[in-house]
Amino acid sequence: MKRVLPTVAFLLLGYAVACAAETAPASDPAAIAKLVEQLGSDQFALRRHAEEELTRLGPAAQEQLKLAEQSDDLEIAERASYILQSMRVDWIRPQDAPEVRRALARFGDLSRDEKQHRIQLLAALPNGQGLPALCRIARLEHVPGVARQSALAMLRQKPPTEGAPAILDACRQELQGDVRPAAAWIELWLREQADRQATLADWNKAIDAELKLYQAKSPDTDFTTVSALMQRRLDLCNELKLVDETTAGLLAIVDLINEDEDRPQFDASLVWAIGWIVDHERWDVLNQLYQKYRGEIHGDRKLLYRYAAALSRSGKTDEANKLAERAFSMKVDEPIDRVSIAAAIADIGAVDWALREYNTAIEAMPPLSYESLIARREVSTWLHDRQDYKGASDVLLEFFQQIQAKENRLALRELRQQLDGTQYLNAIEGRQLLYQANHHHSRGEFDLERETLEKAYEKYDDDPDILIAMFRMPDASEEYKQRTRDRIAKMAESYANQIDDSPEDPSKYNQWAWLVSNTEGDFAQAVQHSLHSLELSPDEPSYLDTLGRCYFSAGDVENAIKSQRKAVELAPQYQIMRRQLAEFEKAKQ
Repeated sequence: MKRVLPTVAFLLLGYAVACAAETAPASDPAAIAKLVEQLGSDQFALRRHAEEELTRLGPAAQEQLKLAEQSDDLEIAERASYILQSMRVDWIRPQDAPEVRRALARFGDLSRDEKQHRIQLLAALPNGQGLPALCRIARLEHVPGVARQSALAMLRQKPPTEGAPAILDACRQELQGDVRPAAAWIELWLREQADRQATLADWNKAIDAELKLYQAKSPDTDFTTVSALMQRRLDLCNELKLVDETTAGLLAIVDLINEDEDRPQFDASLVWAIGWIVDHERWDVLNQLYQKYRGEIHGDRKLLYRYAAALSRSGKTDEANKLAERAFSMKVDEPIDRVSIAAAIADIGAVDWALREYNTAIEAMPPLSYESLIARREVSTWLHDRQDYKGASDVLLEFFQQIQAKENRLALRELRQQLDGTQYLNAIEGRQLLYQANHHHSRGEFDLERETLEKAYEKYDDDPDILIAMFRMPDASEEYKQRTRDRIAKMAESYANQIDDSPEDPSKYNQWAWLVSNTEGDFAQAVQHSLHSLELSPDEPSYLDTLGRCYFSAGDVENAIKSQRKAVELAPQYQIMRRQLAEFEKAKQ
């Protein structure tokens, strides 16, 4: 009997302690907070009772348990995390649409990657159908990173065009006053719908708090999340035309990118900043950026060129040319450095400056090197874009004439080894011949054009532009036309087979669509292939250019103009895209 008494006494004590722990009403935050505190109690029975009670309360206790995961008391943090992981959340509501139900099915059991995929599906639902569900995930998801991804997906949305008051009210009900970051961001988004500028100060506080977590290496956030919040603030300040605030927002992103104080990383951050300014035409912000980083900009050729190009876009051409001259005169370690600089500045529209860099590099390089070939290929592409077909042909012809000379056989052999065969060389030589044929066409020398196109096809039979030129050949005989049609059918079949073999490669769909839309075939299928290439590679300018041609060939001039305008907007440096847009707009008149 003496051995039993201590056990009975212990049980009675545990019962007394458990009775001392209050049963928390689901709506009483203070009682829930007390239970959370008891998770760290020295008394086992009190800890156990608190755990059971919090588990019973379920979603009502979830917000405070998520906060408790960050407690300095490791016992409380671990037990809160355990309870959250074991808690079953009722993700689906009776009022949810079928698409929302499918996206939320077994949501709590999914992997993190699959949860993020479902979040994307909800965000893509039309007219805001998925917005309340995104709020639900932001509030109830126990993994902070996933909750934040749901909130960020919400922040990217525009208010629904139909039934907005009801949908936004449903979002507020889902949040239930949650004050944790993900829900707080959505609350700010909801407030923005009434007054965007009034939320700016609170956005600054929210971003500062998230930045501190990131700098403290918290697992709850990451670079992508912080940069997305900062980018959104920047867009908001830009929309409101706030000069100082926009500049501060831009510089904050520069500082975030350059957190390791690494010079290449810093240069990349300034390149991005100047690019953003050009895209948004915020020349007032450009001046402030320049005043802050003037020394760094003048100390780096690429940055100076970028800044000069931005000045040129703003209308300050004379000042821009002076800075470009200074950038050109700066010391260069290797000729290939000029090639990389040229590629960068050509892409932002400074083609004249780029051509000078390319040509200077070509003069300094070994004439038969791979690097020289790359530079010549780029020069020829830009000259062709400007309709200087003879210049485009000649810069490549000079290379091939030299490398085919007997005394350069060793150099040719080494180049072939470097390129792993002759296919690339044949493709470039085929282009040279195509440009030569274009020159003959511009002069009305159609017999020479036909002869040169045949040589181009013999050299490289996988370039659709060669067959397109053949298809458009004036005064061609029926035999020539039929031979060209046969070649087009063969190439189209080859591309179709490549699509079957590599269905995730957007270039294959684009090649098929470009060939067919510029010659003959199933134009409706060309539109579909082109659209699919853009699904795989969204907003790729060259693919949008193809889509414009596909719509035009299919008789849909409105969509042709729409697609082509977007291509020109994304790549305004290409004159060939502008010429195609002019063709479509003229056809509409």
